[in-house]
Amino acid sequence: MELNLIPRIDRRKVGIATSVAKEYGFDWLKTIEWARSENLNHVQFYINPQTLKEDLVSYLKYAQGLNACFHLPAAAGEATIQYCLHTLQTFVTQNPVIIIQHQQWAPTVERFMPYFPEMILAIENDFPGSEPDTFKDILQEKLKNSEPPFWAVLDIPRFYHQAPPELTFKQITSQIDGLFEFLQNHSLPFLIHAIDQTEEGGERTYWRPFLKGDLPWLHFIKTLRNSSDLLKCFVFEYENWSMAKEGIDQISQS
Repeated sequence: MELNLIPRIDRRKVGIATSVAKEYGFDWLKTIEWARSENLNHVQFYINPQTLKEDLVSYLKYAQGLNACFHLPAAAGEATIQYCLHTLQTFVTQNPVIIIQHQQWAPTVERFMPYFPEMILAIENDFPGSEPDTFKDILQEKLKNSEPPFWAVLDIPRFYHQAPPELTFKQITSQIDGLFEFLQNHSLPFLIHAIDQTEEGGERTYWRPFLKGDLPWLHFIKTLRNSSDLLKCFVFEYENWSMAKEGIDQISQS
């Protein structure tokens, strides 16, 4: 497809994760430098508890003016979660502080949230064998129970490679469409994790440059343009800068 026919996302909504700096040890500073070079406003920082204080020094020195979210380590225990949240509370003045955790381990984080009212938990879909509708049901239950404010994180590729085998590609897409409609109807803020892949699976060998895989990203981007107020960030989670930059150039508009 020609570039001028591709639907675009406001560049102010586009961001990168520290995964793009994998060859540099997921370095926060390197990621900040790349975000600055492309005039991006958002960075998702993955937390390594062993280097968190050192990483936050770089964040405080070089990331002023950037919108940040902080991704907790998956499967982290209560002591680690408590340490990460307390350290972020001590160093980070951004309000609110956005904390991301995968669906399976979000309940551990939720137990601490009453003690950190300046933080918002963003829950990322992650449950092998589940459907997008299952994630929607979880979000709906949380809204019904009037729980503290939270956001959703939609890892679009994961919806496809974690879905039950009997669910077709088209059915998965339809359920994701329904999830977007649900978020819109309930005014629930969300982030998008973006990688393209083939239909075969989600392993890294099946990853492809953005818009060159099989996922219906053009379809979803058109939908996202109608949810611009609720979309907080469109995060490229590739594990190298060149693929992330190519995606940024493809779909962002100044």
